[in-house]
Amino acid sequence: MGGGRIITLRSLCDSFPSPYRDNMFREREIRLRAERADLEDTIESLRAQDERSNERIADLEKAIQELRIQLVTSQQERAHVNEIIGNSNSKTTHLEKTIRELRTELSDFQQRANGLLHAHEQKHQCETLYAAGHVHDAAQTLLEITNTMTSEVRANRLIMDWLAEFTTGCISTLETTGDRRSNAEKHEEALTSYSTALSLTPSNPNTLLLKWASQVLIRGSANEALCAAYKVCFA
Repeated sequence: MGGGRIITLRSLCDSFPSPYRDNMFREREIRLRAERADLEDTIESLRAQDERSNERIADLEKAIQELRIQLVTSQQERAHVNEIIGNSNSKTTHLEKTIRELRTELSDFQQRANGLLHAHEQKHQCETLYAAGHVHDAAQTLLEITNTMTSEVRANRLIMDWLAEFTTGCISTLETTGDRRSNAEKHEEALTSYSTALSLTPSNPNTLLLKWASQVLIRGSANEALCAAYKVCFA
């Protein structure tokens, strides 16, 4: 081995017969070409896959960007919707407050209207009783109006003018009725007429008080007559 001949692949191949050697090299070349072709196909396939991967990555990046834009848009729309809801809630609160105020005003108006309506009904009742000759009953209804009238009724010029005129008419009629009954010696009835007339608070009660006092004296109550005379003297 120390001084022997070195055997190489080529020297080994050269030892084979020429036809066999050529055939072996040809097969080896064919195999290498086939392997090279396979390798090139593999490389081409990898390149194609790489291109597709790059395209896929680009598509994914584009999709991600679109999703980001949609997310921002969605957030903006959500903020806008929240703003609209907030404004709606504020408007709803304002409307509810306005409705409560309107209901209160309506209730007050209905109360005022009911007061005026009741006063007109009592006015009609007074006129009906007076026209039927029931002057005492008309006077009692008139007193009820005077004692229960509301500020709205007092502020109604039409009703107040009627009240003053009708009161004067009732007092005059009651006084005339009292005089007629006194002349007929119906002293209790005369006293009732004068008393009712005085209850309507006439502007000048002196004459009525004297007539009332005279009926009281006839009935025998001197103290009451004296009080009436005192009112006349020191009014």
